[in-house]
Amino acid sequence: FPVTIHFANGYSRMPNGLLMQWGLIQANTITGAQTFSTMTGAAFTNIFSMTATSNSTAALIGITALSATGFTLVSNTTANVAVYWTAIGK
Repeated sequence: FPVTIHFANGYSRMPNGLLMQWGLIQANTITGAQTFSTMTGAAFTNIFSMTATSNSTAALIGITALSATGFTLVSNTTANVAVYWTAIGK
């Protein structure tokens, strides 16, 4: 079935237990620790994949310290940029 992702934090749990989460982080300083359950209200027990992109071609975005509970976002800029992220797991 099709899944529509809006640019707000959220999640969808599939009938087979697969959990998809997505979100938007927008701030002057986007670097720092992020917690899945704080952002979306859902928690992973195991994470399989995560991506993050920015609305700025000048911003380089990276994810470190990825775990079932969250991740650390790093960037080369402190400018006001939007980072869109998705994560898949159980």
